[in-house]
Amino acid sequence: MSRRGFTLIEILLVMVIIAIIAAIVLPRVLGARQRANESNARSTLQEMRKAVKEFEGDCGSYPSNLTDLTLRAAPSSGIIWTGTGTSTRSIKSTDWKGPYLDQVAAGQLPLNRLTGGSAEGADWLYNPSGEPLGTVRIGGLPGTDYSGKPFSEW
Repeated sequence: MSRRGFTLIEILLVMVIIAIIAAIVLPRVLGARQRANESNARSTLQEMRKAVKEFEGDCGSYPSNLTDLTLRAAPSSGIIWTGTGTSTRSIKSTDWKGPYLDQVAAGQLPLNRLTGGSAEGADWLYNPSGEPLGTVRIGGLPGTDYSGKPFSEW
């Protein structure tokens, strides 16, 4: 009578093969989520920069803060560079073509999937008071992205 089944060596060999495959595949699968979040954050950052430029082109001044980009009616004033500093400038309602970021609720900024938040000053950095005026950057992230570029240089 012959015995059917696997020997201990065969079982261990299969387990070693599965472990090797997992060691190759797992880092790629786990890194995919990070790369997707970085891609989403980068495209949201580009969209916000474009919205700031459109705001400035229409209104002749930069928004006082990033949430002005989401408003349904023109804010009372914007920021302009005077050559030595900044000052406020009234925005005419006839110049207003907003909201410039319309996929979010008024007064809220898009979600930053890398940090999980959306608060100006934490996830999105905006410079309304000095040169270069109107700059939007990603904030709250030390380190580098998947390609090795520091988040501070985005």
